[in-house]
Amino acid sequence: MKHHFLHISDLHYRKGWPEQTQLVCDRFFSDLTSQKEKYPDAHLIFSGDLVQAGGDPGLYAEFLKDFDERLNKVGFPFDRRICIPGNHDISRAALGPNVTMQQGALSVMKDETTFNNNLAKLSKTFFSETFKGYIECETKFARFTCCAANLGGTGHELSGGVGVYCLNTALCSFGGLEDSEGTKINDKGHLSVDTRSLYQWLHENKSDTRILVLHHPLDSLVEWARDELNDLARVV
Repeated sequence: MKHHFLHISDLHYRKGWPEQTQLVCDRFFSDLTSQKEKYPDAHLIFSGDLVQAGGDPGLYAEFLKDFDERLNKVGFPFDRRICIPGNHDISRAALGPNVTMQQGALSVMKDETTFNNNLAKLSKTFFSETFKGYIECETKFARFTCCAANLGGTGHELSGGVGVYCLNTALCSFGGLEDSEGTKINDKGHLSVDTRSLYQWLHENKSDTRILVLHHPLDSLVEWARDELNDLARVV
């Protein structure tokens, strides 16, 4: 049984920008219509940065209003969509007051075990509020989501022996915010991910084919996370 996936990333949807947004969206839906004719049973993957600024009040609602109905009409309903966040999907407004504390906490998480052991506390203190708006959006937008069940990532089983794991590589992102000295915090090479939940899913999932969906390239991850995902790609 063949599976087809159509992939879009970095849409950066924004309101009040019709010269760009409308043109891009119109062409996007035109192309989707053509692809749907070729691959009628395809899943549609949105791999992060759905919106330009996840903390912009009402922006996710605008995105849902513009995209949900049009995707249904094209033939990609709720249960044919896969969705993960990117660094633009976090709320800078929620993260801003805690940016120095988050930066300090993450700076001492030097290895995989330490990070995974402290992830629940990090999520409660920092990440949960930062991703609140995105999570509300993804649960309304797609059946196969990343963060609703587990902030670090969630695995799903499709039909025909295919499994998909949605990994949140934006979990530790600073979304372009500045540090206490006014310097933009660089995410590249500093993003940790929830490998423990990923390994648990791989252990439990018996799909013949397993697909990992993530937003960032591997060189954006911390060294241990990059090594782990490279090893998984060779073994699984």
